Amino acid sequence: MPHLYPEILLRGLDEKEKEEFKRTLNHSPLVARVVEILKEWKTNYETTPRDDYESPSWACKQADRNGSVRTLNQVLAILDHKETE
Repeated sequence: MPHLYPEILLRGLDEKEKEEFKRTLNHSPLVARVVEILKEWKTNYETTPRDDYESPSWACKQADRNGSVRTLNQVLAILDHKETE
């Protein structure tokens, strides 16, 4: 079953442009590499170092981490799509 591309990627494109864009995105080594890097960053942000809890501002650090994970999830939702051919 093919993944559906987020509307934001295809907005404003005619049908021919949409198909070409999807093909390009599906076969782009750059996009694939960026997705790998973003997933790695997300994993790093999801792990809280133990010494953070010793800091009086650990809650602020955790809130910052949570915001970073949320942003990475949004970017990954746009980029991490492979359509079956």
